Amino acid sequence: MSLEQSAVVEVEGIDVRFGTVDALRGVSLRLHAGRIQALLGQNGAGKSTLIRVFSGAIAPDAGTVRIGGTAVELRSPAQAQAAGIAVVHQEGQLFPDLSVADNVLAARSPSRRVGPLRVRSRRLARRRAGALLTRLGVTIDPDSPVVRLPITERKIVEVARAIASDPRVLILDEPTAVLDPFGTERLLSVVRRLSDDGVAVLYVTHKLDEVLGLADSVAFLREGRMIERRDSSELDLGKLVEMLSHGHAGSTAPTDARSGGSSLTADEVATDGLTPTSVDVRSGQIFAFTGMVGSGAGLLARVLAGARTRSAGTILVNGRPLRRGGRPEAVAAGVALVPEDRRSDGILPHRSIAENIAIGAPARVARWGVLSRRRLRIQARHYIDLLDIRPPLPDLPVASLSGGNQQKVLLARWLAAGSTVLVMEEPTHGLDVSAKADMEARLQRFAADGGSVVIVSLDIAEYLGLPTDVGVFRNGRLVKHLPGTASQAEVQRHAVGLS
Repeated sequence: MSLEQSAVVEVEGIDVRFGTVDALRGVSLRLHAGRIQALLGQNGAGKSTLIRVFSGAIAPDAGTVRIGGTAVELRSPAQAQAAGIAVVHQEGQLFPDLSVADNVLAARSPSRRVGPLRVRSRRLARRRAGALLTRLGVTIDPDSPVVRLPITERKIVEVARAIASDPRVLILDEPTAVLDPFGTERLLSVVRRLSDDGVAVLYVTHKLDEVLGLADSVAFLREGRMIERRDSSELDLGKLVEMLSHGHAGSTAPTDARSGGSSLTADEVATDGLTPTSVDVRSGQIFAFTGMVGSGAGLLARVLAGARTRSAGTILVNGRPLRRGGRPEAVAAGVALVPEDRRSDGILPHRSIAENIAIGAPARVARWGVLSRRRLRIQARHYIDLLDIRPPLPDLPVASLSGGNQQKVLLARWLAAGSTVLVMEEPTHGLDVSAKADMEARLQRFAADGGSVVIVSLDIAEYLGLPTDVGVFRNGRLVKHLPGTASQAEVQRHAVGLS
């Protein structure tokens, strides 16, 4: 199919400005029925902003949006949805305590007439939700509470909810960021099925191997401009990396870690779903915890960071015992947590970059006990420059940033607080090739300056060559302690119980 054939939806000449920063400049893109369009770009390139234009979340300062060839003004997500555009966001937006059927149908819950009234029909809801899941080629109990589902099935439920309105266009923002390799392939098969059904798909990801096996065409954003759009058959992995890395040099600036060394020791620590486990994360060490979904790797990391209550065992931070006071005590002891779900557990989306950075240690930007706006901005500008946060506007709400830049704001928060231990859940999720390398360099620098780093990752291939040690978890147990030089195959064998 020619890239010039009529599109289901298209944007042309789109400009979006945040203050003095041009987030998008003259961007044009067409989405075609039955085709998967990948969108790539470094963090801060404008991908999130373009998604918000397509979805009606923001109105462009210039340019045109056309649906079926007709110019329209999308003034809200509800209006975009009514026009046939659905979005699955990177951060999960389900109601965990409600059933699958309730989440899938949301505001479209079916009803039946009882006398003069119409009441909700749970039987019809189950049937319709089941039909949508069957369309996606999966079997998930419509009555199951979402909180009980594995993370892959939760993401599929989000896709099912998006297609409940029978959209012509489906936008997927980093849909596999939190999935292990098996879950990723399961979700990709769902995306292919939807494309085969005639849905136009916009697929935003930083995982280049997914692009080559999934997308029909690839568009590249750089610094708010659409620099190229190519048929995927004309591209290979080397070309994708070259396009993404062009003009970007990773920063080697120090990360402001405290000097003097640090350590984090857990002795026979246990909690619900985790058997008694002991680990020692030394000064200068990057220790990766990995395993399949529900293996216990994430549980231990959360216990170490004070985000999950332990039922047994002791934790020492720099030789001092950490009581069971939760996150406040852990923060005071110098233990930072950068969570996997940035929007729910990390950032304050409607507060500014400067305020989000200052939260970790507000006393550092106060004068005589009163918050100093001047100190707040000076600190924010320092970390904006240090971590290359885009757009570089201290007063910009963090919700306006891409996922990768939100990650940088969270890291800046704990660097500003002087943390000596970093616990990072999937730290490079949502980051492009260059930003991923930059983040890894910063973690290495933090460790080299005497800090201790714990990384939690379901896909250890993301971090090969970075950790000094790897802990493999299975069924709530630490089953193997490997050196950081271990191969991906060796790690995976222990993760699935083949060794």
